[in-house]
Amino acid sequence: ERDSLIDSLQAQARLLGEASIPALIFDDEEAAHSNLVSITRAANIEEAALYRLDEDGTPRRFAHGTASGQAPAFLGARAPNVPFIVPSTRLDLRFENATIGTIHLVANNAALIKKVGLYLITVGSVALGALGIAAFLTAQLRRRATAAERQLEARTKFDELTGLPN
Repeated sequence: ERDSLIDSLQAQARLLGEASIPALIFDDEEAAHSNLVSITRAANIEEAALYRLDEDGTPRRFAHGTASGQAPAFLGARAPNVPFIVPSTRLDLRFENATIGTIHLVANNAALIKKVGLYLITVGSVALGALGIAAFLTAQLRRRATAAERQLEARTKFDELTGLPN
C-alpha cells in the first residue's frame, strides 16, 4: 500500500514539476503557489514545495502549498525535513541540462494509517481468539488428566479383581 502511494506521489511530482519549470524560469511565485495549492486540494498530498537553487547551489523555498492552508510542517524554507515514516518524494527539475530547482511532495498518510490500524486490530482479534481457544483446550486437557490420575490412584489402593485394599 505504501509503495503504491509513493508511486502515485512520484507521478504527481513529475506532472507538477513539468508545470512548475516555467514558474521558476520566469520568477512567477504566484503561478507556482497556485499549482502547489491546487494539487494539495485535489490529490492525497498534505504538503508541496518548490525549491529554487541559489547561485551557490543552496535550495531555497520558492513557493509552497498545504492542504491545511498553514505553513508546511516538513518542507522548510531552506530544505525539507521529512521523517522516513511519512510518505514523500523529491524530484529535481531540469532545464537546458541544468538543475534549476526541486519539487517535494508529502503525502497525507491518514488512509494508510487507518488501514494499518484495521490490520493491527484484526491481527490482535485473531491472536486473542487463538489464545482463548488454546486456554479452553488446555483446561479440558487438564480436567481429563486429573480424572485419569484419580482413577489410577484409586486402582493403586484397591485390587480390581478382589476389591480388597492393597
